[in-house]
Amino acid sequence: MKSGPGRSEVTASLTPTRSTAAPVVAHVDDEERVIDVVLGRGGFYEVPPAGRRYSDLDQLDEVRALCMAAIRGCYHETVWLRGNDVVRSSGVAVIGSAEAPVHWAQLSLRPLGRARRSFFDYEPYEPEAAPTLAERGANPRWAAH
Repeated sequence: MKSGPGRSEVTASLTPTRSTAAPVVAHVDDEERVIDVVLGRGGFYEVPPAGRRYSDLDQLDEVRALCMAAIRGCYHETVWLRGNDVVRSSGVAVIGSAEAPVHWAQLSLRPLGRARRSFFDYEPYEPEAAPTLAERGANPRWAAH
């Protein structure tokens, strides 16, 4: 925990033992009251104090649902890398039967070469936790990758 005058921050990380599962990092800043959740290599979700940005859930339930999507293997993303740095990301977490997409790209005045694109369809943290197609939202895009 980091703290300063009238301010505290907490960061929690889940690092799966399976290399094919998505890591999860959640960062809470008491002053901002926004919870940042990073899924996989570049899925950056910003959950506002009221929640309801990616679902109809309040803030804490929405954060929990995003984390559970990664834990259950219901998250996939495409990232663009320059060296080892993620410079762009497009991901989808499945929350219930709905998709929670997220997209971002780094702005650069001097792009240093072409970024290489990689797709990640993450697996569950535990093999027996693998979701059915119905649980993954029965989305045909999952089968295409």
